[in-house]
Amino acid sequence: MKEILNLQIPSLPEATIKTDNLVSSEQSLEIAKLYAEVFRGSPWNEAVKCDTCEQFQGSEIQIESNCDCGGIFKEAYPPLETSDYIQKDSQKPGFRIITAESKGKLIAFSWSYLTTPIELAISKWSTPEFQAIVVDTLKQQGLDANTQFRYLNETGVNSEYRNLGLASRLRTKSTGPEITVARTNSNSPMTVINYTQNFDQIMGPKMFFDRQLRTIFPTGEIANCLDQENPSRVLFIKKI
Repeated sequence: MKEILNLQIPSLPEATIKTDNLVSSEQSLEIAKLYAEVFRGSPWNEAVKCDTCEQFQGSEIQIESNCDCGGIFKEAYPPLETSDYIQKDSQKPGFRIITAESKGKLIAFSWSYLTTPIELAISKWSTPEFQAIVVDTLKQQGLDANTQFRYLNETGVNSEYRNLGLASRLRTKSTGPEITVARTNSNSPMTVINYTQNFDQIMGPKMFFDRQLRTIFPTGEIANCLDQENPSRVLFIKKI
């Protein structure tokens, strides 16, 4: 499956959005470089990662500096490792990747694949106790442990091309007719997009979404439970 769509977006002429279910090693490396660039900046600030406690820090922390836990901060998303991560995702059922280019430059990406509650829990959470909570949370939404759904895994936009609706366009094309689940942090732009696309929050700190201002505010409430591994993490679902 391959689809190419040329778009005219205000302030972004000659934008090309491509849909594919394959990604070459060369393409995955290009996406990996943009991935690292996107997530090293605000609001994620994931420039380095401790090799012991796996804590992320922003670009103010130098690579190879010491972490308080005694570990060493390494580059958060090395290109070859991140490229391998993308390649592994591309082997999953129903893989779909959407990319956007402007003037021959990759400026955005979004990919998704089909998975099940038990597969997702094991791949994204590290403790068996919380994996079981995730599976149960999705079961409450009508997804039994081995029921397939679409998982929106990663979306990123070059900082120079944000606030043009690219992330929303790519995520919309990345979804399908299946029930869709998305995971992000409560302060992430992806949380705003989840609300605008009528996803329901099923885990983490509840946010109030002001549709007029397209802004989110914390409510002090919790949807179902907090993520024990990352209390700011939120989980969303969109049913058919």
